[in-house]
Amino acid sequence: MDKQTSDLTSLLEDALTVRQNLSFYRTRVRELSRHCDQQEASHNKRINDLQAEIQSLHQQAEASRHALASLKASSSWQLTAPLRVIARLAHKGLTFAKLLATDRFADIRTLLKKAGVTRPSVKDCAYTPGAILILSRPDDTSGMARALSAALTAAGFKAETVSSMPDICTAQFCFVINPQKFEELPPATHRICVQPAFTPGSLPENYVAMLKDSRAVLAESQQEIEALAQQGITYPSVFYVPEPGSEGDFHFFLCRLMMALGATDFSALYDQCAQHEIKTQLIALSLPETFERHELLKSKTSAALVFPGLRATPGWVGAACSFKYLAKKLLEAGVEQALIFEDDAEFTEGMNPEDILSFALKIRQEHCRWDVFSAFISDLHPDATISSVFKADGRQCVLLNRMVGMVCNVYSRNALTLIAEWDETNPDVGHNTIDRYLEAHDDLKIVTTCPFLVGHNEEMTSSLWHVKNSTMNHAFTTSSNLLFEKIWQFRTEKALKQGNG
Repeated sequence: MDKQTSDLTSLLEDALTVRQNLSFYRTRVRELSRHCDQQEASHNKRINDLQAEIQSLHQQAEASRHALASLKASSSWQLTAPLRVIARLAHKGLTFAKLLATDRFADIRTLLKKAGVTRPSVKDCAYTPGAILILSRPDDTSGMARALSAALTAAGFKAETVSSMPDICTAQFCFVINPQKFEELPPATHRICVQPAFTPGSLPENYVAMLKDSRAVLAESQQEIEALAQQGITYPSVFYVPEPGSEGDFHFFLCRLMMALGATDFSALYDQCAQHEIKTQLIALSLPETFERHELLKSKTSAALVFPGLRATPGWVGAACSFKYLAKKLLEAGVEQALIFEDDAEFTEGMNPEDILSFALKIRQEHCRWDVFSAFISDLHPDATISSVFKADGRQCVLLNRMVGMVCNVYSRNALTLIAEWDETNPDVGHNTIDRYLEAHDDLKIVTTCPFLVGHNEEMTSSLWHVKNSTMNHAFTTSSNLLFEKIWQFRTEKALKQGNG
């Protein structure tokens, strides 16, 4: 070995030592970060416990309201109602004798009605899982009541259509078609408003307040979603459900709504959508209720199928269920590889989704049979291992064993099978988000590029975590820098081995 080679080798060894020291400190920082994450998980568990306690108290309150409503409907309550009315009237200095003496029977009836003798003035709903009430006027010509009743019944719910609120209501949820036509409405926690098209600014303030308080507000188009947003009624209160004209779509979106409300689960939804087929290799994931980013998505590609993401509480469960739904449908259709990207993906390297898919398939054919081709890794694991660095079409490509990030990836059948097996009943946010679930499988073959082919739109707000993407910039930059360092270490060690050989 000549002196120049020897000096270069020594320099590389020194640089490698510096790199290892940096790696040590990075690992220590990651350990501290994980400790913080554990503390956060502990606090989250406490919050979940408190939420469960609140839910229990809410159910007790519902039971008490139901008991009170039952009491008011009882014969003994109704028989003694006149006595209570007489007492209130006497308090005001009026007596039935005076009214009777002047033959004021109409006034007596009016007073009795106002006092609640003829029917309860408050419409309480007790919780009965699976019971659905549909409130619709007889003159409604939209066909929505019939469509709701048929779809909900097919989905296993007990649906009943009425033209006015019953005295006793035990429905889990109440759909109200055109709420403006009703004087009496279900309680806000049970109320799902089917709001017809309107001109922004035309709704009375008290009516808008009622819509905001409702459990959900349905809109039939992007225009209606935008109009509701101008009134301050936005995601996550708003749900897109198209007109009943397209039975398959209507049924899917209605099941999607019921899953988001916790009235049904993923398995039931998937069974209800057995006829829904997905065969395309290009899929964009977006929530139709977030109309601004939904519209922006259309400018990125016209070739991709836009899949309306499933919704659940917490949001990360809905996101993972979306990927699971797509994976199962793609496997059933026999699709070998598919690109799935989220609507906040930024295509920064001059390649659109179609280009990325073609590039990934070329690498799979010519260089490496990857399980996942990742166009963006949001949080590279410090223990991720590089086994190969190569060039493809002038771009530096890397073969890894781990990845985190679902912004834009191409999945093989092996990866799709793993996603299809994800357990939606596991509430562990620290390990069971869909990207962490995939990261735990450290035997996967992951190919990515340096730099990444895709970025993350900083101005958008995460529909999962409800924070701006810009708040996660540090993590994204750290991931990119760590990948660069790992590539440098891999190439340095390879050069040292060749030099010593």
